[in-house]
Amino acid sequence: MSGESKSVAGTVSGEFEYDAETLPYSKITKSTCVFWDVDDCPIPNGVDFNLIYQNIKSALANNGYDGSLEIKLYGEKKPFSDDLMLDNEITFVHKATKNVLARVMLLDILAWALDNTTAYTSYQKSYVMVMSQDVISDNMLVDTLDHLYSSSFDILLAQSVEVATTLQPKSRVLPFKVPSVWIWTSLIAGGEPIIGQRRFSGS
Repeated sequence: MSGESKSVAGTVSGEFEYDAETLPYSKITKSTCVFWDVDDCPIPNGVDFNLIYQNIKSALANNGYDGSLEIKLYGEKKPFSDDLMLDNEITFVHKATKNVLARVMLLDILAWALDNTTAYTSYQKSYVMVMSQDVISDNMLVDTLDHLYSSSFDILLAQSVEVATTLQPKSRVLPFKVPSVWIWTSLIAGGEPIIGQRRFSGS
């Protein structure tokens, strides 16, 4: 599995060269995909997922990630109807065990990255967000995210309080820079990241 992941990630890295710092920020449009473990980070009972979707979209936009938003959820039980998923660019992936979840999410991240590499030809920038309790504990996922970071994707995280507070910019817990980190419960409520500043004070 590790060899397969590195091979695909290497393809992402080798397909294009892109230096975001050479482009005016105003010319970069963004696409973000959230990969959400709904077993680790469950949707609160009685809360309308349409509201959660809009909260996440608003929280991202307030910090400069204001392009299109797609959400992929992973869990044992689908948390809402198919109609809602069709309306809001949301997909659900069933998983049998925790280990299966980790590997399926990893492959989906790579597949989404490959599908979005063409964005760079039109000065677009893509973001991958992982929402889980503890991304640090999955070495294979961290390695994959590091490959994507090296390919000019930005990595965003929404994690538990314990993990999020360890990801300070100078902590070196992860091998790549994370411009914004949320506590996952704050993100779904539309809150601000605990790491990373607003890019637009008027938002």
